[in-house]
Amino acid sequence: MKSGRMRLDNSKILLALTLTIIWSIFGAILTIVLGSSHGYTSYDGFALASATTLLALYVIGSHRRTVSIETYASVLITLSSSTIVCSFWSFSSTFIRSWYIRIMEPYRTIFGTHMPYFWAPDSEAINSILLGGKYFPIMELAPSIVFWICLTFFSYAFFVGSALVFRNVFLEVEKLPFPHTQVYLELTPYSSMRRFSKGPFKAGLIFVLIIQIPYVIRQAIPWFPVVPINWGQVFPFTVDFTDVREIREIYLPNSVLTFGYNPWHIALAYLAPMDTTLSVWLSFLLLQIVYPALATWMGIIPVNTSKVTFQSARNWRWINLMYGPLKPYITIGVGGLIGIGVWPIILDLAFRGGRRVFLERIGLISILLGATGLSCLAYLSNSPLIQTLIGLLILQGIGLGLARIRGELGLLIPPLSKPLNTAFWYRIYPLKTMDLKYFAYLHIFGGVYSSEAGVSFTSIPSLSLETIKTMRSWRIEDLEGFYILSLASIAVASAVYFLVSLELFNAYGVSAFPGSKRLFYETVKDESDFLITAVSTYPPWPWWQNILYGLLGIGIVMVLGFTFPWFPITPEGLVISATEVAMQGFWSSCLIAWILKKLTFAIGGAYLYEHYGKSMALGVILGYILTTVLNTLVSLILVIYH
Repeated sequence: MKSGRMRLDNSKILLALTLTIIWSIFGAILTIVLGSSHGYTSYDGFALASATTLLALYVIGSHRRTVSIETYASVLITLSSSTIVCSFWSFSSTFIRSWYIRIMEPYRTIFGTHMPYFWAPDSEAINSILLGGKYFPIMELAPSIVFWICLTFFSYAFFVGSALVFRNVFLEVEKLPFPHTQVYLELTPYSSMRRFSKGPFKAGLIFVLIIQIPYVIRQAIPWFPVVPINWGQVFPFTVDFTDVREIREIYLPNSVLTFGYNPWHIALAYLAPMDTTLSVWLSFLLLQIVYPALATWMGIIPVNTSKVTFQSARNWRWINLMYGPLKPYITIGVGGLIGIGVWPIILDLAFRGGRRVFLERIGLISILLGATGLSCLAYLSNSPLIQTLIGLLILQGIGLGLARIRGELGLLIPPLSKPLNTAFWYRIYPLKTMDLKYFAYLHIFGGVYSSEAGVSFTSIPSLSLETIKTMRSWRIEDLEGFYILSLASIAVASAVYFLVSLELFNAYGVSAFPGSKRLFYETVKDESDFLITAVSTYPPWPWWQNILYGLLGIGIVMVLGFTFPWFPITPEGLVISATEVAMQGFWSSCLIAWILKKLTFAIGGAYLYEHYGKSMALGVILGYILTTVLNTLVSLILVIYH
């Protein structure tokens, strides 16, 4: 480190890694005991870890002594980076699915012989662990533990390193810090929002608590009264536990127009730039109504005569995906996201001489470390190197797109994994999928990166990157030290989380808790079924052309936006409008937020928005985070004592 730089001392490193260990242990307990069916995912873990720890730091700083900027930064980084592995989905798509394929038919016959020995122990060891109550077979598990920890570590290094190299390109593009991080920063004395108003903030917080806490209580007391308001489809950081989640819908010939008005979604969209929220709902209407109507009228898309419900609204998604030239689910959802990450770099290199491409040493080393490590793992797994490198290139483009989309990131990731999954399966289809040569590629890229686990592998590192970006406003220059700390937290979290999860399996058996039962008998079975059905039912088509069309199309949208200030479509809004979250009602929340923001500026201008609007929206978001924490704890208590 250069002299004069702020640097981490041993006490801050020890604090950060201690928190990593604590949250990894707790995350493993929540994964096995609760599982996704009880609302615990990587998002809930990040909310739980971040909200409680940072609130504690704030209390300490307020009543005892000032907590240093470096302490806040180190806590944010370790929480966000370590949460990548504390996820129901990442555990199910790595360890548990390998186990399932090893011991269950017909997967054992079809795929089991292709599986490297270090992906999963032998059948006897797996069955012993699943039954529970026996000694922990650490020697039998050691090879697979090392392999999956290395995969997690190198993936993190690759994605974050890619974004670090180009972070100066991204820093000035978006106007708003990542909302989740922004909420936590508002709790610190180092807030960048100078006009923060406590009154509206508390009003938004209390409003959400009044609405949501009765639903948390109803988990334990079924007759407890709740506010008779249904907010629509639930997404991360929302807590609506009503048994019936009614969605307002309009049925069209080839689409389902779903309305959602969740306060969390509205608050998130209210904080986002107005051109983004305008673009989301406007682009959605074009893709959901205009495009299907034209395609049906032209005979490109067959008429869907059956009445669909919300759960089968996917019919439109697949019709829109399978027929017609646009295929927006992949063209815009995947190709467009890659374009968002790639085009700013291309334009900077072409017109600015690369002045904002930050080719720093730590980023380049991180890319090389991640790519080399992943290539070695692919080689050991008999995966074709060329296919692996192509997959990494696609994932790097997606990672850059995620780093580029800042304020909107929280709602983009979950639906992204599904079109990405589909794209990889179409790529794998023409290959000889049952051959040993392609099994590892199929399993890792089609099952880990592009499944629900991709939520963790590609999005959570971006949270750590957001914290590193935010340090610029804190005037912290020791980015290398914080980056190395984030890598260390990944290594520690991976080892602790996997070991504790496996020990819980071994101690209590697979049938002991709701989370473990769902993990093995439902989630992993569904993913394993997809290994068979995808290659036999999906017709091959050149999906890479659609990704290329999306990449070029986003470039055109960017040029139009730069050339014509009145152009209403932004790249971020267009990509979000093509994802499942928009289909499930987020588009109408964006419309409501856009109207509210318009009214705010019309009534009181920027002063009213900065002093009151932002503060109230942040209170709403924090209220949902806190009720997520309460819900997780109540669910855990109920499962343990019932």
